[in-house]
Amino acid sequence: MAYLLAIDGSKTKLPDAELKTLQTAVGGHIEVLTLSDGRTMVLNEEGKINNLPWNDKATAMTRDIGLAEDDYIAGNVVICEPGELK
Repeated sequence: MAYLLAIDGSKTKLPDAELKTLQTAVGGHIEVLTLSDGRTMVLNEEGKINNLPWNDKATAMTRDIGLAEDDYIAGNVVICEPGELK
């Protein structure tokens, strides 16, 4: 089941992984990354532009998929299991 990974590290299950739910959870238009374990990370595509805070846990999850050492994930993200996004 999809869950919100907040910038404070807390996790909250989401009722579904529908577009509207995802947009609300991340606070705007979405960008999708595939993680090395097959899960999907959904983030706000304008998170850095909008000066959203650094998400330490989400950033750590992306290090093995090529995120540059000086890059980071900003804002809340949603983590979805394989096949959960349609």
